[in-house]
Amino acid sequence: MLLGAHESTSGGLHEAFSRALADGAEAVQIFTKSSRMWRAKEITPEDAALFRQAAKDAGFFASVHASYLINLGCGPGDLREKSIAAFIDELQRCDLIGAPYLIVHPGSCADTASGLKAVAEALDRTFAALADPTRRALLARLGRQDGISVSELAQPFSMSLPAIMKHLDVLSDAGLIARAKTGRTVACRLTAKPMEQAMDWLNRYQRFWSDNLDRLAALVEEEQWLPNRPQQTPISQAVPASPSNAGSTRGAKKSTPRGPTRKR
Repeated sequence: MLLGAHESTSGGLHEAFSRALADGAEAVQIFTKSSRMWRAKEITPEDAALFRQAAKDAGFFASVHASYLINLGCGPGDLREKSIAAFIDELQRCDLIGAPYLIVHPGSCADTASGLKAVAEALDRTFAALADPTRRALLARLGRQDGISVSELAQPFSMSLPAIMKHLDVLSDAGLIARAKTGRTVACRLTAKPMEQAMDWLNRYQRFWSDNLDRLAALVEEEQWLPNRPQQTPISQAVPASPSNAGSTRGAKKSTPRGPTRKR
């Protein structure tokens, strides 16, 4: 078990590690953005590099806690679309800084069954949208330069514009991007942050398989490093002779020849 703390990132995301080490922590959790705002400050490549180096120096990485505004269990509407968008954004920010875990609260719903179904559907949308590397690259490009035209967005990719449009359709259906037409120009912008919920689901069940794997690893390690045990001797050889029998042994009693039989 590792003991850690949630640390402030004032002065830069990487500053959380120096504070964690000062507290004697073996792990750390951070927010990469305000936990009470939808909008987020961009993580620059320089920020990411400082964070990764600080993690390497500390000997452990940070877990990221997602925004408290996210509610993947709510019904259709603006809040749900914002939540899915925020979830995806949180996952992308984790990927940028190399954070292996994202903690997220899936949200709330008056009806538990409806809430669970909404969460599952949000996860499906998120994973489907991010499963393709081209779609992930499109989102990353929009993350760096939001509100650009479709033609500009498609420039780095070696595929036709209609093929790019199909990928954008998937991202739009998932609620991850929005498209707006001005005259003859169609511009795209990020609207989604949903991937956070997927990580919450994974983190929820991770403890089950992690505990089992930890126990298995401990067992294998124990068996591997056990000192060589003396080979067991068969029981028949292990029982010592009693003192009374050790010095003298009686031979087996021989039968005598049978005498003559009397006739009556």
